[in-house]
Amino acid sequence: MTSQPEAPSVPQRLIAEARTRTKRALGSWHDSDYGVVALLAPAAVELLSKAALWNVNPALLTPSGDGMENALVKFARGGDPEAPDARTASLHESLKRVGALFPQFPLPPLRVKRLVSARNGSAHIGATSDVRFVLLDCVAVLDFLLDQLHEDRDAFYGADRETVDALAIEHQESVEAGVRMRMARARTILERRREQDGEEYYTRLDDREAARMTLNPDNYIAIGTSTDQECPTCARTGRLFGLVDAEAEVEWDVEPLGNGQYEHIPHGYWQAVFTPDAFRCTVCDLELIGREKLRVADLPCQRFELSSNALDEPGFDFQALTDAKSDYELPW
Repeated sequence: MTSQPEAPSVPQRLIAEARTRTKRALGSWHDSDYGVVALLAPAAVELLSKAALWNVNPALLTPSGDGMENALVKFARGGDPEAPDARTASLHESLKRVGALFPQFPLPPLRVKRLVSARNGSAHIGATSDVRFVLLDCVAVLDFLLDQLHEDRDAFYGADRETVDALAIEHQESVEAGVRMRMARARTILERRREQDGEEYYTRLDDREAARMTLNPDNYIAIGTSTDQECPTCARTGRLFGLVDAEAEVEWDVEPLGNGQYEHIPHGYWQAVFTPDAFRCTVCDLELIGREKLRVADLPCQRFELSSNALDEPGFDFQALTDAKSDYELPW
């Protein structure tokens, strides 16, 4: 008796649908059908993001809002998100959750918003340059998600891999050129201020540097905070914006009990971890948003540990964060 082939899993079906939409989007790009590109490329991103979320926990596909308890229970039990009556998280919700779960997610919030707006129909058919940037962002997210899903990139893109590679090179070149231009502009601004301020130049530099503490993190990243960072252009102190988390750590002491016996005593503590996403200098007005731009400027662009005292942005309460996490995440 011949056994029946195993049915594809939910992530496998989502990946297959994402592959189909990606292929159609790239074909439409070559045909200059930019409205289709703006619709299908973000749709592929949504499907692949939901496959990644499902692998973490199916309940992550539950839409936000009141009255979603039934959907939450359904997905938590492995319910089919492609069922006719299923309601799942939106593209924006899915990308926000992916960004929160995977620290190296490549898009800052403003570019996520642009991608979502394109899918929602605000990208005009003739806006070739805008759609190009949306497609470039979609490719960056697709590549990132394929890596998280351990999917073969060549198999996913197939014959379109050459197009994707060319888009990725174009994207990287445009990021590097944009950062160089911003840094050149910042140096020009600094030189003009030197000429205008004369003998008061250094005093005013100090005042401008101090003004970094008035910057609002909400203007750069949602639910974020900031920490000091040397500016790559003027070498004064600017502000690095990003998300902070607290990771539970344990150190062990040994207490002698006598007769050669010892007791191991845990000492738990919380370590602040910062994921950068933007930089702003109030001295030379250099502003870089997005981890790719931070990397090009040799600024921190990956998660790193820091002292909670370095998070001196007024209003941020590291203690409140650790108190909230203490309810469910204590290894000691």
